[in-house]
Amino acid sequence: MSWRTAGGAARDAYDVSGDTMTARRVLAAAVATLTMFAAACSSAGTGSSPGTGQAGSGSTSPSATDFSSLPRTRTGITYVTDGDGKQELDLFLPEKNTSQAAPVLVWVHGGRWREGDKDQFSSNEQGMDVFKKALLDRGYAVAAINYRLVPDNRYPDQSQDVAAAIRYLKSHGGELGIDPDRVALGGESAGGHLATLVGLAAASSKTPSRLLGNLPVGGPGADSADAKVDAILGYYGQYDLRTRGKDRAAIGVCGDGSGRSGKDSTEGQFLNADPATAEGTQLAGEASPVEYVSAQSPATMLLAGKQDCSAPYVQAERLRGLLKDAGVAQDYVLLDTTHGASLFYDQSDTNAKVIDFLDAHVTK
Repeated sequence: MSWRTAGGAARDAYDVSGDTMTARRVLAAAVATLTMFAAACSSAGTGSSPGTGQAGSGSTSPSATDFSSLPRTRTGITYVTDGDGKQELDLFLPEKNTSQAAPVLVWVHGGRWREGDKDQFSSNEQGMDVFKKALLDRGYAVAAINYRLVPDNRYPDQSQDVAAAIRYLKSHGGELGIDPDRVALGGESAGGHLATLVGLAAASSKTPSRLLGNLPVGGPGADSADAKVDAILGYYGQYDLRTRGKDRAAIGVCGDGSGRSGKDSTEGQFLNADPATAEGTQLAGEASPVEYVSAQSPATMLLAGKQDCSAPYVQAERLRGLLKDAGVAQDYVLLDTTHGASLFYDQSDTNAKVIDFLDAHVTK
């Protein structure tokens, strides 16, 4: 699953539908304030902020009612205690309403689970910088994360890292200027798979414990922080790792359909197993977002490309159907374009649809 921009201009072709239920938590502001107050007390006199960032390092925690003193950009924040160098995130706070804790979108980069970087979300290569600006302008914070990569790390290390990043942000929310009760999770390509997997699995009763793990994240709320989110954004992800080959053949845009298969496929390398074997099929099912849909699933918006050979859009449609059948709020955007195209990020109408969805399900 390439994270690079797929070339070629293409027209927009939307198929947008779904429910627009809203859920509001009356005590969100009070919880954020109490969390921040506890964090400020615990760090009094230390002169240091959570994590080790290139920006904002050494700053003190703000008062319980003022977030305006926080830097708007902080990079290289470690989200796992004594963790791997890849377990870092960059945090961007909006310039508006700086005295209030902001809702946050946690973003997971793509790259076939083996490459890519959090810096992609600030790059103009795919137009993601346009999407990032639109989010910040609407008052959302953005946390772009790195995670451990294949081949040095295989499933479930990646999903455990995503879950840990969410728990870190929640447990340090008051110190970071974000609201731990208003969290969305999104990603593209391999990151779209991970975001959807973790977001759905965190709300499911059938999730194996190793999928989310329990990596140490520190912070005053670490013991109670979970990986649950209010909404999911899945950009051209793989949602059933067992059927990618069949689904690629079904959409008719992959030429002869040949390519690496078995353990050499991108999903096989991620799992370190051939999805066609008994062991591989079990692993592939465990790591597939479609397995964790329930009535408790968070609101989910899926965006897919009609000409995408890497992440066949039929997988998004299958997941959407499961969500709809379970009564979960969902939206779907199908663009007549290829994998990773800039049309997903640099078009104002697409961004408006996505942010309106977040407003409906995340913002209180």
